[in-house]
Amino acid sequence: MTIEDSIARELGIDRTEAAALTPSLLHLVGEQLRAVRALQESLERLTSTVSPEQAARSQATENIWRLIAQEFGLLTGREVAARLGSRAKNAGGFASDLRRRGELMAVKRRNAYLYPGYQFNAEGRVRPLMKRLAALAHELDVDEETVLLWMRAPSTWFEDESRPVDNLNNDDAVCRAFEDHFGINW
Repeated sequence: MTIEDSIARELGIDRTEAAALTPSLLHLVGEQLRAVRALQESLERLTSTVSPEQAARSQATENIWRLIAQEFGLLTGREVAARLGSRAKNAGGFASDLRRRGELMAVKRRNAYLYPGYQFNAEGRVRPLMKRLAALAHELDVDEETVLLWMRAPSTWFEDESRPVDNLNNDDAVCRAFEDHFGINW
């Protein structure tokens, strides 16, 4: 079965209409269909029921991580060590040490810790803001992944409703926004 046949079947159009799609659109639709099939196969392997809301939340979170990777990069421990000029033999361990000391935050993906590139300034140093946010997060019992995702979320706290990551040169404002967002107890 050709990609045109597969797309025609999935979209409920005839093969002639599918064949009339531009090559780039055909490729895009094909990629989306493969992604949907992969997701279906993953769900089939689960032994418990997943609600549509849970599945949608998981996919939305995955999409955000992919956007972070595209916009800022998700660096491995070795890449962090190289960026910071470490000569340590265990380059991944260098980044882990920074994380354990609360100077850098990471997300665990596919059995490895990855570090969003927005944590580094133009000179390639870890932004002091990250240590402040890590301390606040610990104090407010907010996990690293939540902090890192929050950094990319638009916020009404900022005058232009920008994202915390767009305000990295204003540490105090980002910290106040974080405290206002996570420090409210109802």
